[in-house]
Amino acid sequence: MMHSDLCTSVVRFPSSRFTGKERDTESGNDYFFARYYSSALGRFTTPDWSAKVVPVPYAAMGDPQSLNLYAYVRNNPLSRVDEDGHCDGEKDAGCNAWQVSKDQKAQQQNAQIAQNNTPPAPGQNGQPQNTNTKQLSGNATEYDLPGSKLAYGGKFDGTKMAAAMTPDRAKNGQTVTVSYTSTDANGNAVTTTIRVVVNDTGPFALDSNGKLMHPVRPNPTNIIDLTPTAMKALTGHARNRVPVTVTVPNE
Repeated sequence: MMHSDLCTSVVRFPSSRFTGKERDTESGNDYFFARYYSSALGRFTTPDWSAKVVPVPYAAMGDPQSLNLYAYVRNNPLSRVDEDGHCDGEKDAGCNAWQVSKDQKAQQQNAQIAQNNTPPAPGQNGQPQNTNTKQLSGNATEYDLPGSKLAYGGKFDGTKMAAAMTPDRAKNGQTVTVSYTSTDANGNAVTTTIRVVVNDTGPFALDSNGKLMHPVRPNPTNIIDLTPTAMKALTGHARNRVPVTVTVPNE
């Protein structure tokens, strides 16, 4: 059979290259969100731009290097990193990526979602003072079991603000609050609190091989499993294990 009779299908996948950005294998350009960077040319393929019309976007008039709208980080990649196609690593250049990281942006967006699930503080907005609760401290993990059957018979839904806890800690159907404290770019503590409905039993202790231990017993450090939506609302992104405080009503 001649080679001309063969039909070859090539599937190209993006790869992580310069400063962790994805490279398009067909064009060879790196995707920097706002625009593309050409590693072969050592410059961006399009000039820098800003949402607000200005003479020279992100320029410092005292630095001629900043006036080149195609250059990468003022031609100084050894000491500066471009985060999003606008940032040139200078704190005073008006770059949002310098001031707020992607994780912080995601956390701010998801904090707004979580705010809708945050209960009023006891004694405020007509909320009765409730001392009949217990607090548990430990780790929260994300669990994602699409199609699996839950303890009460329903199907797992990762888009719900739901969680799994062992029966000794909470009952199925109870609404519990979960609080997580992180640190922002300025070193300030930021606490996010969400409400979730317990709809499954777990988490359970695992042996050294990662298998469920028998007899089944609660994990001593992981006190709650959160659906992907609940975990993202709490932390801004998926996390394998984060320290939390869970408040459970005594019913």
